[in-house]
Order: sequence, then C-alpha cells, then structure tokens
Amino acid sequence: MELEHKRADTNGIRLHYVVAGSGPTVICLHGWPETHREYQVVMERLAGRYRFIAPDLRGFADSDKPFAGYEPKTIAADMLGLLAAERADRFHILSHDLGGPASVALAYLAADRALSLSTIETPFFGLDYPGYVDPG
Repeated sequence: MELEHKRADTNGIRLHYVVAGSGPTVICLHGWPETHREYQVVMERLAGRYRFIAPDLRGFADSDKPFAGYEPKTIAADMLGLLAAERADRFHILSHDLGGPASVALAYLAADRALSLSTIETPFFGLDYPGYVDPG
C-alpha cells in the first residue's frame, strides 16, 4: 500500500495527512496521543475497497499546534476543509478516543454528506446540537 503524504490549509491552520486506497472515502480521526499512523493497519487491509484520508489532527505530529481551537466543532471544521481540499463530497467517518467528539460534530455539521459514523472508546463532551442525546 502506498501512502501519499499531503498538507492542506484549512480553518486557519495547516494539517498534515495521508491518503491511501481507492473507493468510497473514509476520513479517520485518531485518538490521544496517536497520529494518522493509528489507522495504518486498517488502511493496509482495506485500501483496495476504500479511499482513506487520515490526518494528524490539530496539535499532533506534523500538523499545526495553535494555542486554541481544540473543541469538537473546531476540529470538525478542520475536517470539512480537508475534505473540501480532497474533493470528497460524501464520506464515512471512523474515529477513536478523543477523535470521537469531533467525529460526532462532523456528522452533525455534514449530515447531508456523511454516509456513516463509526467510533470506538469515545468520550462524549463539548457537543450541543439540536436533537443530540448524550449517550452517558
């Protein structure tokens, strides 16, 4: 599997991310203290069926580390800009750990474009959307 390393300016910051595979797009939001590499095994196994976009979220690895902007809605806005840069109109969302709240926010912000949301070991905080029910 070949990983293509890229950078995109989005929401006032510059993100590093990798793209691999072909097929329907899956955007991967990593947990703490992980990076895009958290999804390498998944990408290796499924790159023949899906196109993966796996960023280093703001504050991590080779992405910018601004002083503020770590709430779920802001990180979701980062992802919307990244998806626009990659011309991904429809997408699946895969997340883990602290990538989870931002993935839920992304699903709400792009409800007409998000095909599915899968998250594991996710703390839910900082979310306030009409109809949102805290799973706790």
